[in-house]
Amino acid sequence: MNFGFRKNVLIAYLGLIVALFIPQNAEAEAPLYFDLAGLIIYGALYLIGLVVFPFVIGFSKDKSAKRLWSWIFAIYAIGPITYIIVGMKLSEMRNARILEEVRVGEQKNREAFADYCKGRKQIVYSKASLQDGGASLLVRMEKGFTGVNWKFNAYPIFEYLAKNPDLCARAGIKTLEGFYDGAYSKEKNGYEKEVRRYVMCSNEKWAVVPEALSRFELVLGQTGRKDSVPWGGEAGRWMSTSSVQIVDRLTGKVMAEDTMYFLRYDSGEGGCPEGMSQLSGLLTAVFGHQ
Repeated sequence: MNFGFRKNVLIAYLGLIVALFIPQNAEAEAPLYFDLAGLIIYGALYLIGLVVFPFVIGFSKDKSAKRLWSWIFAIYAIGPITYIIVGMKLSEMRNARILEEVRVGEQKNREAFADYCKGRKQIVYSKASLQDGGASLLVRMEKGFTGVNWKFNAYPIFEYLAKNPDLCARAGIKTLEGFYDGAYSKEKNGYEKEVRRYVMCSNEKWAVVPEALSRFELVLGQTGRKDSVPWGGEAGRWMSTSSVQIVDRLTGKVMAEDTMYFLRYDSGEGGCPEGMSQLSGLLTAVFGHQ
């Protein structure tokens, strides 16, 4: 087997290596060697090449050809290492650029959100007259609520106030009720709704009760609206409002109103009120004492 044939085989082998290192599409975010399987393949081919190159070069009797192929072998030996180092550096630069774009974009969104909530008004039409030491309150979520339901249902409110004993005492709530998924029903092919009652400012475990008996109701999301943000709307970012009402279930009278503001799912951004603090303040304004 002459050197010319071996040289052609070596050229074909180099072509295979180069082809494998070319990204499969123009949108590839990282070199293929970061994939574990690809790394194993490239590593194996690279090691084989370290054996094949000297073997083929050794059959060359032409000193100039041998010198040329020796240079090619040197480039081959350090090429993958250089490729990986450069690729990692380019990846770091790309990630840094993306993070900076996100930081600047999120800052624009927070600034827009700060203007978004400037018109917020808490309106108290009437305070509750409580004779038995506290109000019973039902928390109800409507379809217009744009926040995360489980963050503002009865238990999170109970937990928030329980961690702030002074605030809990001022809020004037005796019991808190909320609707939750209970046992699974094969007949209904879904979960039964159950009412859980929490005794405020205590360590008592919640109890399931037959029905909601609270005199008053905290209604979240009777109305709601989503609006666009300056940056990232195509990636699922938005800002929104949700109405808040305290209603006397006996008379149907709205006792107080407010608006909650969310930047995507978070409240309290850009100087806007934090949701749970906002709710506790509204409860205190209607049922408690300052």
